[in-house]
Amino acid sequence: MEKQEDFSRRQEVRFSALAAKASKIRGLYATAGIKIHPKSGMGYLLSSAELAISTNSKDLTNLQYWDVLNLERVSKALLPIADHEKVEHYLKKLKQDDLNFFLRNRSIAKDSLFELEVYRSLLALGAEVELDEPDVVLSTEAGEIGFACKKTYSVGGVESVLSKAVHQIETSSSKFGVVAFNIDHLIPEETFVRAKSYDSAANLITGFCREFLAKRSNIFQRYFNGSRIVGVVAVCSVIVETIEIDKSTSNFQQWWFWTSPNIGSESSSAARLIRDTLGNA
Repeated sequence: MEKQEDFSRRQEVRFSALAAKASKIRGLYATAGIKIHPKSGMGYLLSSAELAISTNSKDLTNLQYWDVLNLERVSKALLPIADHEKVEHYLKKLKQDDLNFFLRNRSIAKDSLFELEVYRSLLALGAEVELDEPDVVLSTEAGEIGFACKKTYSVGGVESVLSKAVHQIETSSSKFGVVAFNIDHLIPEETFVRAKSYDSAANLITGFCREFLAKRSNIFQRYFNGSRIVGVVAVCSVIVETIEIDKSTSNFQQWWFWTSPNIGSESSSAARLIRDTLGNA
């Protein structure tokens, strides 16, 4: 078991690191000459999280702690592109609409953040990636694979979002394409996962991703025919609280890749490379 003072110290280190990241984000906006309006989604998130970080962690309300976790998620995706030529584009996008991941409203900022999350995740896996049309491009020995990154806001809107993603891929220069769905919004508002461990949380969230893909496999098959699409990825991000050994709360993201058994050999080779990169069977 972990002693309370050890847990408190770990929180202090975590908050200190996040305070530095908040400062870096403000620095990016200042360097780009982009003003952050206090009432914008980014402005609110930074101010609220910075206030929470300066507060004793034992005195934080749930809402304050959620803001800290929201900022943690944003910084993890944004800071890796600090020196990228498209950083100003994303800085502008991320200050539009809100960045509260507990709410289920449409948001340009959240849409854009998902593109950065896909980019960062592939980069962290050691892949050669770039922010380019359709949204993110993965370079492989089979050729360039373009990822169209889309948030789906309702069960009924999946096919419409898929259609737009396919068009985006077909009008790009990528040899192959993958549609990446963020399905956070299919989980009810203000929901987090409480699990015994991160392994059990991973199983639960992966199951949700797999179910989303399996239920729509017939729809995906139709869009595969005659297109460059070789697969679909479901991505789900949620806050997880673990109750085994010590009580820990953090952002947690799982991916699952699906492909059709009826695609050509060249497309199958590309799909295998994606599966190998992502690590799911």
